Formats: sequence, structure tokens, C-alpha cells
Amino acid sequence: MFLLPYVTVLLWLSTAVFVKFNSGIAFNSNVLGPVLVLLTVLLPVSFWILLEKTKWMFSLVMILIFMFNLSWFGVDLFNKYKMFEKYSSSMEGVDPDWIRMASDSENSIERKNVARAIFQKHGVKIAYRMENEAYALYSPTTEDRGSIMENIDRRANQNILKRNLRYDIMTDAFLISLQMIVFLLVFVYLAFSSKRREYSGGHSSRVL
Repeated sequence: MFLLPYVTVLLWLSTAVFVKFNSGIAFNSNVLGPVLVLLTVLLPVSFWILLEKTKWMFSLVMILIFMFNLSWFGVDLFNKYKMFEKYSSSMEGVDPDWIRMASDSENSIERKNVARAIFQKHGVKIAYRMENEAYALYSPTTEDRGSIMENIDRRANQNILKRNLRYDIMTDAFLISLQMIVFLLVFVYLAFSSKRREYSGGHSSRVL
């Protein structure tokens, strides 16, 4: 049991190096989850062993490793959520301000360009105000139709990225929760077991 804290640190360092150089493999395999669960069990056990041996500084290392793991996943979760929001905002519908510009802008060329930009991005034909104050439905060119096809392909790719990001976000949130719950349960169990041993030892001495 004395070697367990050293084994825990070695396992954590090995996992950190593996994730650093093989992050794609780590997150897309079933390896990282079980290793994290094992580490989450070993960290409080190692912490308790070191406390009983009054190795305060080394025991603090276990807590720092645990906090680092939570922080690392927290930062990763935050970054992925920001990326998810970015993709979501880029795939929203037609901006109402653009529609107003196609009607209210003082420059007739700008009004037509706004209508063209809306079609190229969203594939939607809108009416714009012409120079003679009459309204006309935008008539797309061959170039415009090519642009909307490119945007459709780009949106399909973004949907795939969003789906992958949603899965990664849920995985990170699950691993953060799992680490906290397992660490707390193991720590409470160790504390309870220690108190029970003290009580049993004290009770036996009184009987003798």
C-alpha cells in the first residue's frame, strides 16, 4: 500500500503524456474513461494513505492532481461549448436587418447586393427595392446558384461538427461529474472505515 501513491502519480503522468501526444485517439476510444475512473479511485486512497503517514506535502499533490483533472476537463468543455455556439450562430436564419436593408437602404446597388448575399448564404429569394422605387424578386445568376451549393455543403459539414461537439460536450460533462462523485464516495468510505476502526479499537481496549 505504501507504493500506491507513487503508482498513482506514475499512472497520471503516463495518461497526461498519452493525451498530450494522442488526444484524438484518447477521446475517441474507450481507454480514457476507465483510466480516469481508476485514477479517481486511487487519488483519494493515496491521499488517505499519505495523511495517515503524515506526509502532508505529498498528500497535497493528490488533491492538486484531482483539481487539475477537473480544471482540464472544465476548460475543454468551455472551449467546445464556445465552438458549438459559434457554429450555431453561423447557421441561424436570415438576419431581419438584412431584409430591411434590401428595402430601406438609400443605395439601389447596395439593396440588390443585400438580396444577392441573402440568396447566396440561405438560398432564399427576397424582394428588394429597385432604383425606380418598384420592388422586384431577386433573380439569381449561375454564380449565385454555385455559391448556395457551396454553402449547403458547408452547412452539412457544420452539422456534422455540431453533432460531434455535442457528443464531446456531454462526454466532458459526464467525466467531470463522474470524477467528483467517485472521489467523494471513496473519500467518505475511507473516512467512515477509519472512524469505525478507531471505534472498534477503543471498544476492544475497554473490554480488555
